[in-house]
Amino acid sequence: MADENVTATSPPDDVYGQAPTGWLIPVYLVVSIIGIVGNSLVIVIISSVRKMRSTTTNLLILHQSVIDLTSAVLMASVVLSEVAASADYVMSLSACMFWFSRYPVWSCFMVSTINLMALTLERHHAIVRPLRHSTVYSPARVTRFFAVFWVAGFVLLSNLIFMSDVLYDKYCLFARFESEVVQHAVGVVTVVLFYLIPLTVMVFTYSSILREVRRTSPERNRGEGARGVQPGTQERLEKNILKVLALVVMVYVVCWSPNQILYLYYSLGGHLDFAGAFYHLTVVLVTCNMSVNPFVYALKYHQFREGLVAVFCGKGRKTLVCADSESNVVQNKTELVSENREMDVVQGPV
Repeated sequence: MADENVTATSPPDDVYGQAPTGWLIPVYLVVSIIGIVGNSLVIVIISSVRKMRSTTTNLLILHQSVIDLTSAVLMASVVLSEVAASADYVMSLSACMFWFSRYPVWSCFMVSTINLMALTLERHHAIVRPLRHSTVYSPARVTRFFAVFWVAGFVLLSNLIFMSDVLYDKYCLFARFESEVVQHAVGVVTVVLFYLIPLTVMVFTYSSILREVRRTSPERNRGEGARGVQPGTQERLEKNILKVLALVVMVYVVCWSPNQILYLYYSLGGHLDFAGAFYHLTVVLVTCNMSVNPFVYALKYHQFREGLVAVFCGKGRKTLVCADSESNVVQNKTELVSENREMDVVQGPV
C-alpha cells in the first residue's frame, strides 16, 4: 500500500514508527524513568505491607502501578529501538505490526484506562452502595478480573496491527484504508473507547460520590459527636475528596485530550505528521498520565505514607529522616484515627 508520490529517500508524513529526534528523545526517556521509579515505589510499598495488600482499593492501585510501570518500560524501549533502527535497519512486517506500531504501549495504556475506571467504580460502590461493596468488590473477585482487563486492552487496540504497513523495507506507517467511511469509523470508535467513555464514567461517578457525601453529611456530623470524633472531620474529608477527584479528572483530561483530538482529526481526513514534534508531545503527555498516577492515587493515602515509613525506616534504620517521619506519624496519630473512622463510615467496607 505504498504511496507512489513518496520516494525511498523521503519518508511519508504518516510514518508511525519514525524515531523522535533531538530534544524529544530525552523528554520521552525522562518521563518514562519517572514512571518507572514512581510506580516501582508504589509496588514495593503495597507489596511489603500486608495490611495494604488486604484491601480492594489498594489491590487496584497496585495493579494500576504494575500496568503503568509496564507502559513506562515499553515506551522507553520503543523509543530507544526507534532511534537505533533509524539508520540502516531493514523493517520487517512483523516488527512494524507488533512493535514499531507501538501496539504494546497503546494496549497497556488501554489496560490502564480500564483499571482506572474499575478503581472509580469501586470507590462509587464503597460510598454510594456500601452494602453491596463487600460482595461485588471482594479482593479475590477483583484479582480475577485483572486478566480480563489485559485481554480487553490488547484486543481493543488490535486494530493497530492491521493498520500498519512497511514501505521500502524501512518505514513503518499507517496502512491506507480502503474507504474513508472505514477510516472515519475506526477513528471515532477509538476516541470513544479510549477517551469519551472513561471520561464520562469518571465525571458522573465522582459527581455521584460527592452528592452522596453531601447528602449524608448532617447525619455523619451528628454521629461524630456521639462517637467522640471532633466535629469538622466530615468537612475536611469532603474538601479532600473534592480536591483529589477534581485532580484525577483534570490530569486525565490534560494528558489525554490533545492526543485524542489530534487522532480524531487525522481519522476524519486531516493531515498529521507522525514524526512531528507536536504529535510526539501529545504522546509524551499520555505517558505523563502513567507517571503521575502514583502521586495521585497512592501518595494521597495516609496508609501509604505509613507504609513508606515502615518499609524504609524499619528494621533498625534510624536515620534522621526516618526519625522525623516516625515523629510526624506519632504526632498525627489522633487525627489519622479520627479520619480513618470517618473514612470507614463514608466509604464502607474496602
